Amino acid sequence: MHFSKKFAAAACLLLAPFSVSGFVGVGARRMTVRLGDTAADAISDGPPRALVLGLGFAQFLVVRTLAREGVSSVVMSDKKRAEYVGNWMPDQIASGVAAVVTNGEGEWEDAASKCTTLVVCPEAADVPGRTVTALLRKMPRCSRLVVVNPAGTTTGISKEKEGNWLFNNIMMAGGKRVGMAGDNMEYAKSCEEAAIAAVSENLIKDYVIIHRGKLYGGGFGEGWVGLGEDYFRVCGSVPDEVLERTYDAGRVATKILSGDGIDVSPKRKIDMKSEGGEETAFLEEVKDKTHRVALAGSVAAAVTLEDPPSRFSVIISRGDMPTPIEDVRTELSRIDAAV
Repeated sequence: MHFSKKFAAAACLLLAPFSVSGFVGVGARRMTVRLGDTAADAISDGPPRALVLGLGFAQFLVVRTLAREGVSSVVMSDKKRAEYVGNWMPDQIASGVAAVVTNGEGEWEDAASKCTTLVVCPEAADVPGRTVTALLRKMPRCSRLVVVNPAGTTTGISKEKEGNWLFNNIMMAGGKRVGMAGDNMEYAKSCEEAAIAAVSENLIKDYVIIHRGKLYGGGFGEGWVGLGEDYFRVCGSVPDEVLERTYDAGRVATKILSGDGIDVSPKRKIDMKSEGGEETAFLEEVKDKTHRVALAGSVAAAVTLEDPPSRFSVIISRGDMPTPIEDVRTELSRIDAAV
């Protein structure tokens, strides 16, 4: 399979801060990722425990955020990239609240069987519903399924992912470029169908569908869980880095919408000189975008809330700090009561 020079350069950038034995980025310590049963055994006993599926930066942030909320995670990866994946969350693995298992036959089943939640959070919708069902049949303790999906699966109104080529193209698993063609809406819908069927078949107790817009941000931020400066090192160009830093600097807060509620209509031109024009222009710009940190916090809230809504959406809100997860849980409880 032939890849473009641009994609090859991006892949090299992604792997550049790492070695096979561990992270060698600036200010980071070298470590070795534990795999297979050893990794699964390293996680502290007792629920809740989440199996997190969906290779990408959103997945790494979900693991970090769940750890902060006291939820341990098992991350599934292909064999070639397992150690590199683990090096995006070294502290969580070193402290035993996260582990990486590979997707080979007989290598992940034991870890999955001990998990109480399945989280499906790919950067682009590339996981079919049949995969979700197959996983749930191997997870007898699982009571909740959380699926992150693009906007438009229920409304029929969607927009193909656009813009940042890096995050659409860079993640690669087993030779397949994840997200290269944007979101696979049929896969996304099939995951929702699988969730509904799993409840009716008593495979799980409940499910949560979280809709997101185009994903931005996820690097360094004082006082919150981000991926650090190495996140920006893989941006590939100065304009891309500036864009990502802009979203990390002032657009980190969370806005929750009920249902499949993200507005993906074409953006309107706003008169900046009109009364309230600047704020209106900001709202128009972010109406179909989701910050990765806000998404991770929303996933953590959905995992830990006793009775979350079955469907909600997450978009960007103005703020230099992420919305506290307790506040996200409170907002979700209000949505649930209103539906």
